[in-house]
Amino acid sequence: MTAMTSAGTSLALVASIPATLDDAGFEALAPYTVVGEITDIEGDFGRAYTLATHNPLATRATGKFKGSYDEGSVTLTLALDESDGGQSLMDAALTSDDPYAFKLTMQDGEVLYFQAMVMAFPENYGGVDAITSRKATLEITAAPGADPFEIQRIALRDYLATTDGADNPHSLAAMADPPTITTSTSSTLWVNTITLNAAGALDGVLLEGGAPAFYSVATQFLRPEQGSVNAGTAATNRISISSRVSVTVNASAVAFYFVGTGTKARFLVDGQYVDLTGTAPPNNTGTGANWIILTFSGKAVRTVTAELQNNSASPASGTWLRTIGLLTGDTFLSPPSRKSFRGTALGDSVTAATGADYNGDGFVTVANDYLGCEIWPSGSGSTGYTATATGTKYNLKQRAAADLDLMLATGPVDFVIVAMGLNDNNATLLADANEAFDIIRAKVPRALVFVVGRWDAYAPSADPGTGDSSYTAINASIEAAANRPGFYFLDPSGVSYTKFGGTGVHPDNAGHTTLGLWLDSAMRAAVA
Repeated sequence: MTAMTSAGTSLALVASIPATLDDAGFEALAPYTVVGEITDIEGDFGRAYTLATHNPLATRATGKFKGSYDEGSVTLTLALDESDGGQSLMDAALTSDDPYAFKLTMQDGEVLYFQAMVMAFPENYGGVDAITSRKATLEITAAPGADPFEIQRIALRDYLATTDGADNPHSLAAMADPPTITTSTSSTLWVNTITLNAAGALDGVLLEGGAPAFYSVATQFLRPEQGSVNAGTAATNRISISSRVSVTVNASAVAFYFVGTGTKARFLVDGQYVDLTGTAPPNNTGTGANWIILTFSGKAVRTVTAELQNNSASPASGTWLRTIGLLTGDTFLSPPSRKSFRGTALGDSVTAATGADYNGDGFVTVANDYLGCEIWPSGSGSTGYTATATGTKYNLKQRAAADLDLMLATGPVDFVIVAMGLNDNNATLLADANEAFDIIRAKVPRALVFVVGRWDAYAPSADPGTGDSSYTAINASIEAAANRPGFYFLDPSGVSYTKFGGTGVHPDNAGHTTLGLWLDSAMRAAVA
Protein backbone atom coordinates (compact mmCIF):
# COMPACT_ATOMS: atom_id res chain seq x y z
CA MET A 1 0.00 0.00 0.00
CA THR A 2 1.35 3.46 -0.93
CA ALA A 3 0.37 6.95 0.15
CA MET A 4 -3.01 8.07 -1.13
CA THR A 5 -5.51 10.85 -0.79
CA SER A 6 -8.90 10.53 0.84
CA ALA A 7 -10.64 11.06 -2.50
CA GLY A 8 -13.07 8.23 -3.19
CA THR A 9 -13.62 7.43 0.51
CA SER A 10 -17.18 6.53 1.45
CA LEU A 11 -19.01 5.87 4.69
CA ALA A 12 -22.02 3.57 5.05
CA LEU A 13 -24.10 2.28 7.96
CA VAL A 14 -26.70 -0.27 8.93
CA ALA A 15 -29.26 -0.19 11.74
CA SER A 16 -27.78 -3.11 13.67
CA ILE A 17 -24.63 -4.24 15.44
CA PRO A 18 -22.66 -7.43 14.74
CA ALA A 19 -23.04 -10.64 16.67
CA THR A 20 -19.23 -10.92 16.81
CA LEU A 21 -16.73 -8.07 16.85
CA ASP A 22 -14.68 -9.14 13.85
CA ASP A 23 -14.78 -8.40 10.14
CA ALA A 24 -16.98 -11.43 9.51
CA GLY A 25 -19.50 -10.19 12.06
CA PHE A 26 -19.68 -6.75 10.44
CA GLU A 27 -19.77 -8.17 6.92
CA ALA A 28 -22.75 -10.36 7.86
CA LEU A 29 -24.83 -7.21 8.38
CA ALA A 30 -24.70 -6.23 4.68
CA PRO A 31 -26.12 -4.42 2.84
CA TYR A 32 -24.90 -1.11 4.26
CA THR A 33 -26.42 2.20 3.10
CA VAL A 34 -23.92 4.83 1.91
CA VAL A 35 -24.19 8.30 3.42
CA GLY A 36 -24.22 10.75 0.52
CA GLU A 37 -22.59 14.17 0.05
CA ILE A 38 -19.83 13.78 2.67
CA THR A 39 -17.10 16.40 2.19
CA ASP A 40 -14.94 15.78 5.25
CA ILE A 41 -14.30 12.96 7.72
CA GLU A 42 -12.32 14.20 10.67
CA GLY A 43 -11.45 12.46 13.91
CA ASP A 44 -9.48 9.75 15.61
CA PHE A 45 -10.15 6.16 14.63
CA GLY A 46 -8.64 3.69 17.04
CA ARG A 47 -8.19 3.09 20.71
CA ALA A 48 -6.45 5.63 22.95
CA TYR A 49 -5.61 4.86 26.57
CA THR A 50 -5.68 7.25 29.48
CA LEU A 51 -2.35 7.55 31.28
CA ALA A 52 -2.56 6.53 34.94
CA THR A 53 0.39 7.53 37.12
CA HIS A 54 1.72 6.42 40.49
CA ASN A 55 4.27 8.42 42.51
CA PRO A 56 5.65 6.44 45.48
CA LEU A 57 7.35 8.64 48.05
CA ALA A 58 10.32 6.32 48.50
CA THR A 59 11.56 6.38 44.89
CA ARG A 60 10.17 9.71 43.59
CA ALA A 61 9.83 7.98 40.22
CA THR A 62 6.60 8.28 38.25
CA GLY A 63 5.16 4.89 37.48
CA LYS A 64 3.07 4.88 34.33
CA PHE A 65 0.20 2.55 33.53
CA LYS A 66 -2.54 2.16 30.99
CA GLY A 67 -5.89 3.20 32.40
CA SER A 68 -9.26 3.33 30.69
CA TYR A 69 -9.48 3.52 26.93
CA ASP A 70 -11.60 5.32 24.37
CA GLU A 71 -12.28 3.94 20.88
CA GLY A 72 -12.36 7.45 19.41
CA SER A 73 -14.81 9.84 17.79
CA VAL A 74 -15.49 11.11 14.29
CA THR A 75 -16.98 14.30 12.87
CA LEU A 76 -18.61 14.23 9.43
CA THR A 77 -19.34 17.29 7.31
CA LEU A 78 -21.79 16.83 4.45
CA ALA A 79 -24.23 18.68 2.22
CA LEU A 80 -27.87 18.28 3.19
CA ASP A 81 -29.77 15.88 0.92
CA GLU A 82 -33.21 15.09 2.29
CA SER A 83 -33.71 12.32 -0.26
CA ASP A 84 -30.48 10.49 0.65
CA GLY A 85 -31.10 7.12 2.29
CA GLY A 86 -27.88 7.20 4.27
CA GLN A 87 -28.68 10.59 5.79
CA SER A 88 -32.16 9.36 6.67
CA LEU A 89 -30.61 6.38 8.44
CA MET A 90 -28.29 8.77 10.29
CA ASP A 91 -31.40 10.65 11.48
CA ALA A 92 -32.81 7.36 12.79
CA ALA A 93 -29.51 6.60 14.54
CA LEU A 94 -29.61 10.03 16.19
CA THR A 95 -32.96 9.28 17.83
CA SER A 96 -31.86 5.80 18.95
CA ASP A 97 -29.96 5.03 22.16
CA ASP A 98 -28.34 2.08 20.41
CA PRO A 99 -25.13 2.08 18.34
CA TYR A 100 -25.17 1.35 14.60
CA ALA A 101 -22.54 -0.48 12.55
CA PHE A 102 -20.45 1.64 10.13
CA LYS A 103 -18.30 0.73 7.14
CA LEU A 104 -15.58 3.13 5.96
CA THR A 105 -14.27 2.20 2.49
CA MET A 106 -11.01 3.85 1.43
CA GLN A 107 -9.76 4.78 -2.02
CA ASP A 108 -7.86 1.52 -2.48
CA GLY A 109 -10.81 -0.64 -1.37
CA GLU A 110 -9.59 -1.26 2.17
CA VAL A 111 -12.45 -1.35 4.68
CA LEU A 112 -12.58 -0.16 8.29
CA TYR A 113 -15.54 -1.34 10.34
CA PHE A 114 -16.71 0.15 13.63
CA GLN A 115 -19.88 0.64 15.65
CA ALA A 116 -20.84 4.07 16.91
CA MET A 117 -23.61 6.17 18.36
CA VAL A 118 -24.74 9.26 16.43
CA MET A 119 -24.61 11.96 19.10
CA ALA A 120 -25.42 15.04 16.97
CA PHE A 121 -26.55 15.73 13.41
CA PRO A 122 -27.51 19.45 13.15
CA GLU A 123 -28.17 21.44 9.98
CA ASN A 124 -26.32 24.64 9.02
CA TYR A 125 -27.87 27.02 6.47
CA GLY A 126 -25.15 29.71 6.28
CA GLY A 127 -25.14 32.67 3.94
CA VAL A 128 -26.24 33.25 0.38
CA ASP A 129 -23.20 31.51 -1.12
CA ALA A 130 -23.12 28.65 1.37
CA ILE A 131 -24.10 25.05 0.70
CA THR A 132 -26.73 23.92 3.18
CA SER A 133 -24.81 21.45 5.29
CA ARG A 134 -24.95 19.07 8.20
CA LYS A 135 -22.33 18.00 10.72
CA ALA A 136 -22.53 14.63 12.46
CA THR A 137 -20.70 13.60 15.62
CA LEU A 138 -20.06 9.86 15.99
CA GLU A 139 -18.77 8.31 19.20
CA ILE A 140 -17.15 4.97 18.43
CA THR A 141 -18.14 2.25 20.91
CA ALA A 142 -16.38 -0.78 19.42
CA ALA A 143 -14.29 -1.98 16.49
CA PRO A 144 -13.13 -5.40 15.27
CA GLY A 145 -10.90 -7.03 17.85
CA ALA A 146 -12.62 -5.46 20.85
CA ASP A 147 -13.95 -7.66 23.61
CA PRO A 148 -17.75 -7.29 23.40
CA PHE A 149 -18.26 -8.45 26.97
CA GLU A 150 -15.74 -5.95 28.27
CA ILE A 151 -17.55 -3.20 26.40
CA GLN A 152 -20.86 -4.30 27.86
CA ARG A 153 -19.36 -4.63 31.34
CA ILE A 154 -17.98 -1.11 31.25
CA ALA A 155 -21.26 0.27 29.91
CA LEU A 156 -23.27 -1.43 32.68
CA ARG A 157 -20.72 -0.41 35.31
CA ASP A 158 -20.89 3.22 34.25
CA TYR A 159 -24.69 3.15 34.14
CA LEU A 160 -24.93 1.61 37.61
CA ALA A 161 -22.67 4.36 38.92
CA THR A 162 -25.55 6.74 38.17
CA THR A 163 -28.15 4.59 39.96
CA ASP A 164 -27.02 4.20 43.55
CA GLY A 165 -30.35 2.72 44.64
CA ALA A 166 -31.49 5.76 46.58
CA ASP A 167 -35.09 6.95 46.24
CA ASN A 168 -36.42 3.92 44.38
CA PRO A 169 -39.86 2.37 44.94
CA HIS A 170 -38.48 -0.27 47.32
CA SER A 171 -36.28 2.09 49.32
CA LEU A 172 -38.96 4.73 49.87
CA ALA A 173 -41.88 4.51 52.26
CA ALA A 174 -45.39 4.82 50.84
CA MET A 175 -46.52 8.34 49.94
CA ALA A 176 -47.16 10.62 52.91
CA ASP A 177 -49.81 12.55 50.98
CA PRO A 178 -51.28 9.97 48.59
CA PRO A 179 -54.17 10.35 46.19
CA THR A 180 -57.54 9.07 47.34
CA ILE A 181 -58.32 5.60 45.97
CA THR A 182 -61.91 4.61 45.25
CA THR A 183 -63.65 2.01 43.09
CA SER A 184 -66.59 2.31 40.70
CA THR A 185 -68.57 0.33 38.15
CA SER A 186 -69.47 3.42 36.08
CA SER A 187 -67.57 4.40 32.94
CA THR A 188 -69.37 7.68 32.21
CA LEU A 189 -66.72 10.02 33.66
CA TRP A 190 -63.77 8.60 31.78
CA VAL A 191 -64.01 10.23 28.36
CA ASN A 192 -60.30 10.31 27.47
CA THR A 193 -59.05 6.74 27.40
CA ILE A 194 -56.32 4.37 26.30
CA THR A 195 -57.70 0.88 25.68
CA LEU A 196 -55.08 -1.84 26.05
CA ASN A 197 -56.54 -4.50 23.78
CA ALA A 198 -53.80 -4.84 21.13
CA ALA A 199 -50.08 -4.25 20.79
CA GLY A 200 -50.56 -0.95 18.92
CA ALA A 201 -52.67 0.37 21.79
CA LEU A 202 -49.57 0.40 23.99
CA ASP A 203 -48.06 3.39 22.18
CA GLY A 204 -49.30 5.74 24.90
CA VAL A 205 -47.99 3.70 27.83
CA LEU A 206 -44.73 2.25 29.09
CA LEU A 207 -44.95 -1.48 29.80
CA GLU A 208 -42.09 -2.82 31.92
CA GLY A 209 -41.46 -6.30 33.24
CA GLY A 210 -43.14 -8.39 30.57
CA ALA A 211 -44.18 -8.79 26.96
CA PRO A 212 -47.64 -7.60 25.89
CA ALA A 213 -50.17 -10.44 25.76
CA PHE A 214 -53.91 -10.07 25.38
CA TYR A 215 -56.52 -12.52 26.54
CA SER A 216 -60.22 -12.41 25.90
CA VAL A 217 -62.67 -12.82 28.73
CA ALA A 218 -65.65 -11.57 26.70
CA THR A 219 -63.35 -8.68 25.83
CA GLN A 220 -59.57 -8.29 25.50
CA PHE A 221 -57.38 -7.53 28.52
CA LEU A 222 -53.64 -6.95 28.88
CA ARG A 223 -51.83 -9.66 30.85
CA PRO A 224 -48.05 -9.25 30.42
CA GLU A 225 -45.92 -12.40 30.24
CA GLN A 226 -42.30 -13.28 30.97
CA GLY A 227 -41.98 -16.79 29.52
CA SER A 228 -43.45 -20.25 29.04
CA VAL A 229 -44.33 -22.86 31.65
CA ASN A 230 -44.69 -25.63 29.06
CA ALA A 231 -45.78 -26.26 25.48
CA GLY A 232 -49.43 -25.35 26.03
CA THR A 233 -50.94 -22.22 24.51
CA ALA A 234 -53.49 -21.13 27.11
CA ALA A 235 -52.85 -18.45 29.73
CA THR A 236 -52.19 -21.20 32.28
CA ASN A 237 -49.11 -22.24 30.31
CA ARG A 238 -47.46 -18.82 30.38
CA ILE A 239 -45.29 -17.25 33.07
CA SER A 240 -46.88 -14.05 34.32
CA ILE A 241 -45.57 -12.76 37.65
CA SER A 242 -45.31 -8.97 38.02
CA SER A 243 -45.16 -6.01 35.63
CA ARG A 244 -45.82 -2.28 35.54
CA VAL A 245 -47.83 -0.09 33.17
CA SER A 246 -47.09 3.64 33.34
CA VAL A 247 -48.65 6.76 31.84
CA THR A 248 -47.63 10.39 32.11
CA VAL A 249 -50.64 12.64 32.46
CA ASN A 250 -51.69 16.19 33.15
CA ALA A 251 -54.66 15.25 35.26
CA SER A 252 -56.48 15.47 38.55
CA ALA A 253 -57.63 11.82 38.46
CA VAL A 254 -56.61 8.60 36.74
CA ALA A 255 -58.81 5.49 36.49
CA PHE A 256 -57.84 1.91 35.69
CA TYR A 257 -60.33 -0.69 34.38
CA PHE A 258 -59.49 -4.27 35.46
CA VAL A 259 -61.07 -7.66 34.93
CA GLY A 260 -63.24 -8.69 37.86
CA THR A 261 -61.11 -10.64 40.32
CA GLY A 262 -60.23 -10.35 43.97
CA THR A 263 -56.55 -9.74 43.18
CA LYS A 264 -55.20 -6.39 44.29
CA ALA A 265 -53.28 -3.95 42.12
CA ARG A 266 -50.79 -1.50 43.57
CA PHE A 267 -50.08 1.97 42.23
CA LEU A 268 -47.09 4.31 42.09
CA VAL A 269 -46.98 8.06 41.51
CA ASP A 270 -43.69 9.48 40.25
CA GLY A 271 -41.87 6.32 41.33
CA GLN A 272 -43.30 6.05 44.84
CA TYR A 273 -45.91 3.56 46.04
CA VAL A 274 -49.28 5.08 46.92
CA ASP A 275 -49.64 2.32 49.53
CA LEU A 276 -48.11 -1.10 50.04
CA THR A 277 -51.30 -3.15 50.34
CA GLY A 278 -53.03 -2.55 47.01
CA THR A 279 -56.68 -2.24 46.00
CA ALA A 280 -59.03 -4.84 44.51
CA PRO A 281 -61.59 -3.99 41.78
CA PRO A 282 -65.18 -3.42 42.95
CA ASN A 283 -66.33 -6.81 41.58
CA ASN A 284 -64.41 -10.05 41.89
CA THR A 285 -66.03 -11.66 38.85
CA GLY A 286 -67.00 -10.64 35.33
CA THR A 287 -65.65 -8.25 32.71
CA GLY A 288 -67.96 -5.29 33.30
CA ALA A 289 -66.67 -1.87 34.28
CA ASN A 290 -64.35 -2.45 37.25
CA TRP A 291 -62.58 0.84 37.86
CA ILE A 292 -59.97 1.69 40.47
CA ILE A 293 -59.66 5.48 40.64
CA LEU A 294 -56.81 7.64 41.93
CA THR A 295 -58.01 11.18 42.73
CA PHE A 296 -55.45 13.90 43.47
CA SER A 297 -55.80 17.21 45.29
CA GLY A 298 -55.27 19.10 42.03
CA LYS A 299 -54.39 18.82 38.37
CA ALA A 300 -50.68 18.39 37.62
CA VAL A 301 -48.21 16.57 35.41
CA ARG A 302 -47.33 13.23 37.02
CA THR A 303 -46.40 9.68 36.07
CA VAL A 304 -48.89 7.13 37.37
CA THR A 305 -48.09 3.41 37.35
CA ALA A 306 -50.26 0.35 37.85
CA GLU A 307 -48.29 -2.60 39.20
CA LEU A 308 -49.92 -5.82 38.02
CA GLN A 309 -49.55 -9.20 39.65
CA ASN A 310 -50.59 -12.53 38.22
CA ASN A 311 -50.49 -16.21 39.02
CA SER A 312 -49.23 -18.29 36.12
CA ALA A 313 -51.13 -21.36 37.27
CA SER A 314 -54.40 -19.50 37.91
CA PRO A 315 -54.67 -16.54 35.52
CA ALA A 316 -58.25 -15.81 36.56
CA SER A 317 -56.88 -14.58 39.88
CA GLY A 318 -54.63 -11.93 38.33
CA THR A 319 -54.83 -8.21 37.60
CA TRP A 320 -55.73 -7.99 33.92
CA LEU A 321 -55.89 -4.40 32.70
CA ARG A 322 -58.09 -3.11 29.86
CA THR A 323 -58.42 0.69 29.97
CA ILE A 324 -56.82 3.77 31.51
CA GLY A 325 -59.17 6.76 31.68
CA LEU A 326 -59.04 10.51 32.35
CA LEU A 327 -61.66 13.17 33.00
CA THR A 328 -62.73 15.79 30.48
CA GLY A 329 -59.95 18.35 30.01
CA ASP A 330 -57.22 16.08 31.35
CA THR A 331 -54.62 14.77 28.91
CA PHE A 332 -52.19 11.93 28.32
CA LEU A 333 -48.62 13.06 27.61
CA SER A 334 -45.71 11.12 26.12
CA PRO A 335 -45.08 8.01 28.23
CA PRO A 336 -41.92 7.64 30.34
CA SER A 337 -38.74 6.44 28.66
CA ARG A 338 -37.65 2.84 28.89
CA LYS A 339 -34.71 2.03 31.19
CA SER A 340 -31.27 2.09 29.57
CA PHE A 341 -30.46 -1.50 30.56
CA ARG A 342 -32.85 -4.44 30.36
CA GLY A 343 -32.59 -8.07 31.35
CA THR A 344 -34.56 -11.13 32.33
CA ALA A 345 -34.23 -13.36 35.39
CA LEU A 346 -34.75 -17.05 34.56
CA GLY A 347 -35.51 -19.02 37.67
CA ASP A 348 -37.82 -21.14 39.78
CA SER A 349 -40.51 -20.37 42.35
CA VAL A 350 -38.24 -17.97 44.27
CA THR A 351 -37.89 -15.92 41.08
CA ALA A 352 -41.69 -16.18 40.76
CA ALA A 353 -41.94 -14.27 44.08
CA THR A 354 -43.41 -17.22 45.98
CA GLY A 355 -43.62 -16.33 49.66
CA ALA A 356 -43.96 -12.59 49.12
CA ASP A 357 -47.29 -11.00 50.07
CA TYR A 358 -47.31 -9.24 46.71
CA ASN A 359 -45.49 -10.35 43.55
CA GLY A 360 -44.02 -6.87 43.15
CA ASP A 361 -42.08 -7.49 46.37
CA GLY A 362 -40.24 -10.50 44.94
CA PHE A 363 -36.45 -10.32 44.97
CA VAL A 364 -36.28 -9.68 41.22
CA THR A 365 -38.40 -6.53 41.42
CA VAL A 366 -36.49 -5.36 44.50
CA ALA A 367 -33.21 -5.73 42.56
CA ASN A 368 -34.88 -4.14 39.51
CA ASP A 369 -35.62 -1.00 41.54
CA TYR A 370 -32.25 -0.73 43.28
CA LEU A 371 -30.29 -1.31 40.06
CA GLY A 372 -32.46 1.11 38.08
CA CYS A 373 -32.84 -1.48 35.31
CA GLU A 374 -35.80 -3.30 33.80
CA ILE A 375 -35.70 -6.97 34.85
CA TRP A 376 -38.38 -9.50 33.93
CA PRO A 377 -39.19 -12.08 36.65
CA SER A 378 -39.41 -15.26 34.56
CA GLY A 379 -39.86 -17.79 37.34
CA SER A 380 -41.45 -21.24 37.01
CA GLY A 381 -41.98 -23.24 40.20
CA SER A 382 -40.52 -26.73 40.73
CA THR A 383 -38.12 -26.32 37.78
CA GLY A 384 -34.38 -25.97 37.39
CA TYR A 385 -31.49 -26.78 35.10
CA THR A 386 -32.68 -30.39 35.13
CA ALA A 387 -35.96 -30.42 37.07
CA THR A 388 -39.21 -30.45 35.08
CA ALA A 389 -41.83 -30.78 37.86
CA THR A 390 -42.13 -34.50 36.99
CA GLY A 391 -42.41 -33.74 33.29
CA THR A 392 -45.14 -31.08 33.50
CA LYS A 393 -42.97 -28.00 32.99
CA TYR A 394 -39.98 -26.86 30.96
CA ASN A 395 -36.54 -26.88 32.52
CA LEU A 396 -34.12 -24.09 31.65
CA LYS A 397 -32.73 -25.51 28.41
CA GLN A 398 -36.25 -26.19 27.17
CA ARG A 399 -37.51 -22.63 27.65
CA ALA A 400 -34.44 -20.36 27.50
CA ALA A 401 -34.59 -19.62 23.76
CA ALA A 402 -38.33 -18.92 23.67
CA ASP A 403 -38.22 -16.78 26.82
CA LEU A 404 -35.37 -14.69 25.40
CA ASP A 405 -37.18 -14.36 22.06
CA LEU A 406 -40.15 -12.98 23.98
CA MET A 407 -38.02 -10.21 25.45
CA LEU A 408 -36.03 -9.59 22.26
CA ALA A 409 -39.30 -8.86 20.48
CA THR A 410 -39.72 -5.83 22.76
CA GLY A 411 -36.13 -4.52 22.62
CA PRO A 412 -32.55 -5.45 23.45
CA VAL A 413 -31.53 -7.92 26.17
CA ASP A 414 -28.45 -6.46 27.85
CA PHE A 415 -28.09 -9.08 30.56
CA VAL A 416 -29.55 -12.37 31.76
CA ILE A 417 -29.82 -13.54 35.36
CA VAL A 418 -30.11 -17.28 36.02
CA ALA A 419 -31.11 -18.32 39.55
CA MET A 420 -31.84 -22.05 39.83
CA GLY A 421 -30.72 -25.21 41.56
CA LEU A 422 -33.11 -25.61 44.48
CA ASN A 423 -35.06 -28.33 42.65
CA ASP A 424 -32.09 -30.06 41.01
CA ASN A 425 -29.75 -32.85 41.91
CA ASN A 426 -26.22 -33.06 40.63
CA ALA A 427 -26.45 -36.21 38.48
CA THR A 428 -26.80 -34.42 35.13
CA LEU A 429 -26.75 -30.81 36.30
CA LEU A 430 -23.40 -29.83 34.77
CA ALA A 431 -24.35 -31.14 31.32
CA ASP A 432 -27.82 -29.58 31.46
CA ALA A 433 -26.48 -26.22 32.66
CA ASN A 434 -23.84 -26.19 29.91
CA GLU A 435 -26.49 -26.91 27.29
CA ALA A 436 -28.73 -24.15 28.65
CA PHE A 437 -25.87 -21.65 28.74
CA ASP A 438 -24.95 -22.53 25.15
CA ILE A 439 -28.53 -21.73 24.14
CA ILE A 440 -28.50 -18.43 26.04
CA ARG A 441 -25.22 -17.35 24.45
CA ALA A 442 -26.43 -18.24 20.95
CA LYS A 443 -29.62 -16.27 21.47
CA VAL A 444 -28.03 -13.15 23.05
CA PRO A 445 -24.40 -13.28 21.90
CA ARG A 446 -23.32 -10.04 23.55
CA ALA A 447 -25.36 -10.02 26.75
CA LEU A 448 -23.75 -10.38 30.15
CA VAL A 449 -24.99 -13.44 32.05
CA PHE A 450 -25.10 -13.44 35.85
CA VAL A 451 -25.42 -16.96 37.22
CA VAL A 452 -26.59 -17.15 40.81
CA GLY A 453 -25.62 -20.29 42.66
CA ARG A 454 -28.24 -22.32 44.49
CA TRP A 455 -29.89 -20.25 47.22
CA ASP A 456 -28.45 -21.22 50.62
CA ALA A 457 -31.84 -21.95 52.18
CA TYR A 458 -30.40 -23.41 55.40
CA ALA A 459 -27.85 -20.67 56.13
CA PRO A 460 -26.40 -20.03 58.58
CA SER A 461 -26.71 -23.77 59.29
CA ALA A 462 -25.19 -26.37 56.99
CA ASP A 463 -27.36 -27.74 54.20
CA PRO A 464 -28.43 -31.31 55.14
CA GLY A 465 -28.21 -32.63 51.57
CA THR A 466 -25.67 -35.34 50.72
CA GLY A 467 -24.28 -36.82 47.52
CA ASP A 468 -25.93 -35.50 44.39
CA SER A 469 -28.34 -33.50 46.56
CA SER A 470 -25.64 -31.67 48.49
CA TYR A 471 -25.47 -27.89 48.31
CA THR A 472 -21.72 -27.98 47.73
CA ALA A 473 -21.92 -30.37 44.77
CA ILE A 474 -24.79 -28.52 43.09
CA ASN A 475 -23.15 -25.13 43.56
CA ALA A 476 -19.84 -26.44 42.21
CA SER A 477 -21.51 -27.71 39.03
CA ILE A 478 -23.34 -24.42 38.47
CA GLU A 479 -20.09 -22.49 38.97
CA ALA A 480 -18.22 -24.80 36.59
CA ALA A 481 -20.82 -24.34 33.85
CA ALA A 482 -20.67 -20.55 34.31
CA ASN A 483 -16.92 -20.50 33.74
CA ARG A 484 -17.08 -18.98 30.26
CA PRO A 485 -16.59 -15.54 28.67
CA GLY A 486 -19.24 -12.97 29.55
CA PHE A 487 -20.62 -15.06 32.43
CA TYR A 488 -20.33 -14.11 36.10
CA PHE A 489 -20.92 -16.59 38.90
CA LEU A 490 -22.55 -14.96 41.93
CA ASP A 491 -22.14 -17.17 45.00
CA PRO A 492 -24.97 -16.84 47.56
CA SER A 493 -23.33 -19.21 50.06
CA GLY A 494 -23.95 -18.00 53.57
CA VAL A 495 -26.65 -15.50 52.56
CA SER A 496 -29.32 -16.12 55.20
CA TYR A 497 -32.88 -14.98 54.61
CA THR A 498 -36.17 -15.26 56.51
CA LYS A 499 -38.69 -17.78 55.23
CA PHE A 500 -42.38 -17.77 54.42
CA GLY A 501 -44.00 -19.66 57.29
CA GLY A 502 -40.65 -19.75 59.06
CA THR A 503 -39.43 -22.90 57.29
CA GLY A 504 -38.70 -24.32 53.85
CA VAL A 505 -36.87 -22.50 51.07
CA HIS A 506 -39.25 -19.70 50.04
CA PRO A 507 -38.43 -16.21 51.32
CA ASP A 508 -41.06 -14.08 53.01
CA ASN A 509 -41.29 -10.36 52.23
CA ALA A 510 -38.22 -9.55 54.28
CA GLY A 511 -36.39 -12.54 52.82
CA HIS A 512 -37.08 -11.39 49.27
CA THR A 513 -35.77 -7.95 50.20
CA THR A 514 -32.60 -9.57 51.55
CA LEU A 515 -32.05 -11.51 48.33
CA GLY A 516 -32.87 -8.51 46.14
CA LEU A 517 -30.38 -6.30 47.97
CA TRP A 518 -27.76 -9.06 47.82
CA LEU A 519 -28.28 -9.41 44.05
CA ASP A 520 -27.97 -5.65 43.60
CA SER A 521 -24.64 -5.64 45.45
CA ALA A 522 -23.35 -8.80 43.76
CA MET A 523 -24.06 -7.54 40.24
CA ARG A 524 -22.46 -4.18 40.98
CA ALA A 525 -19.38 -5.92 42.36
CA ALA A 526 -19.16 -8.25 39.35
CA VAL A 527 -18.93 -5.41 36.83
CA ALA A 528 -16.90 -3.00 38.97
